[in-house]
Amino acid sequence: MSSRWFALVSLICGLAVALGGPARAHNSDSLIPILVSLEHWTPFFWGQDRFGMPLALAASPIRSGLWNLVAQNAASIALLVAGLHALLRRLQIAHAEVAALGTLLALLVWPSAAVPRVLLTTEQSYAPALGLIGFALAAVASSSRYAVAIAITTGVVATWLNAGVSLLVVCVAAVACAWPRLRRPAAVMAAGALAGLALHRLLAEAMPHVVDTTHVRVPPPEHVWPLLGGFWRRGYTELVGRGHLLVALAGAGCLAAAASAQWRAGIVAVVAGSALYGSIMAVAFDGLPRHLAPVLAVLLAIGLARLLVHLPRLGRSAIAAGVVAVLLAAWPRSPERLRGDLLARFEPEGTAVALRDGVAAVTGDYWTVWPVVFSASHLVPGPPRTPIVPVTLRSDVLSRDVRFAPGTRVLAIPRGDLDHWRHMTGTPLAEPCTTTRGVDVCVVR
Repeated sequence: MSSRWFALVSLICGLAVALGGPARAHNSDSLIPILVSLEHWTPFFWGQDRFGMPLALAASPIRSGLWNLVAQNAASIALLVAGLHALLRRLQIAHAEVAALGTLLALLVWPSAAVPRVLLTTEQSYAPALGLIGFALAAVASSSRYAVAIAITTGVVATWLNAGVSLLVVCVAAVACAWPRLRRPAAVMAAGALAGLALHRLLAEAMPHVVDTTHVRVPPPEHVWPLLGGFWRRGYTELVGRGHLLVALAGAGCLAAAASAQWRAGIVAVVAGSALYGSIMAVAFDGLPRHLAPVLAVLLAIGLARLLVHLPRLGRSAIAAGVVAVLLAAWPRSPERLRGDLLARFEPEGTAVALRDGVAAVTGDYWTVWPVVFSASHLVPGPPRTPIVPVTLRSDVLSRDVRFAPGTRVLAIPRGDLDHWRHMTGTPLAEPCTTTRGVDVCVVR
């Protein structure tokens, strides 16, 4: 199958995932990129510099909240699948299409809920960054300078999408330089990733009042081993869950790859580089288990591609079967059904009160405020509304310059949670607030 036709297949699969089961996992983290696109675009996710917002910029002409969410999510998955296919095909690996679709299928059916949430929604941007890295590696396989320039540029954009993925690339490239035949592609990929990380730093320096720059920590030596042990243990528990059989199959594929002279250098570089990357994340950064999600996706793709090598020639029927399997696993719903499911999940009582009482701002806990703001401003059907102002963690871009007039109604969710309001606005509220449907409606004095 040609790359153009497979790009269409990737888009179909991306749309199915965006309308399907993973959409049930959307939360405040995955909604902010949609609000960035609709209300105030910035180069980075609001309040941090770990991943950028190029997809939010590309989707900004789509003014519907539902369709903006679907478009960004679908584009993320399509980039992942198409990037994997481009890389596997350039490496002349048999059944590249089936391997790319199989990787997406494995992520869809993964027993741990954290995996589809982190990799298949707009929460962390690992998927599109990995897809662009796949395109970059496919380009660098060519010997032309033009292809090298494309690979470096693509690496920079991938870094902008997710700095953690580029750190993974740098670690794998550093290990790959031990093999002479891998030094050229490793150097190009490292150059793109390092250039992207430098761009990250420059953009963060240009936005000191908006972005919380990620800081490296230096723990004392006696804390290193406990940090490493806890990180790998939590990572396995959270990301693998009950997926031991799938991990065993991926591991068998990777071992088979390492046993082959053609694959050995690459698989050793990936495994050793991933271990180095995970160790750096555990010791020097916050050590959250989700940082291992791109490693899981890469190892799944490698293991599956290697296992498929032993199968006889697979025709278009196998690709069609892969698409059908992805559609069945994703189980897409109609856009309106998805809208209803999200509204039922995203703090429906708070949304109803916000719309009924003419609330202009919502304050409280990060995980409850953003779903109410998104639902009331962009998800509930009806004519365009003035966006409700959030006053909570990561809301500085929208709330720092707002002056709330006396009589303005403010929703506090959960009830009584006014800490963010007092800290960020200094505007007094008439207390006690009125409690309705389990939330507080307050009035600015």
